[in-house]
Amino acid sequence: MSVKERVKSIRKKLHLTLKEFAFNINVPLTTISKYEKGSVKPSFDVLANIGKVYNVNLNWLLNGKGEMFLGGGKVIASEGSEPSVLYSKDKDKRIRELEQELSEVKKSIQELDKENKMLNRELIAKMQKLLNLQDKLIPV
Repeated sequence: MSVKERVKSIRKKLHLTLKEFAFNINVPLTTISKYEKGSVKPSFDVLANIGKVYNVNLNWLLNGKGEMFLGGGKVIASEGSEPSVLYSKDKDKRIRELEQELSEVKKSIQELDKENKMLNRELIAKMQKLLNLQDKLIPV
């Protein structure tokens, strides 16, 4: 499942319209639609805000690993189909869970950075090969 599918999955699980979901995280409705279609990728700040507002596990949101919701949070529908998340009563446990989540997200970002560096190096090498071929093909 991709990030776009996970964003839509959260919204559907919470029984929210695009408008409600967008309003709660302070993003235009059309942007949420673009995220779900995959034509635009949400920034890390937007994903972090989704995590904060809806008690979503960022590691799950970014990588599909772990549970959708943090802290054994239970999502229920309340009046007007707006979500309500029941949080763990143990604040220390919740803090430890959030610290662990932050650590996992940092590791995921570092892995992505390494992957992007490798891809950039490969792209540069291919471009250099193309430039060398172009020099050989075009008479001076």
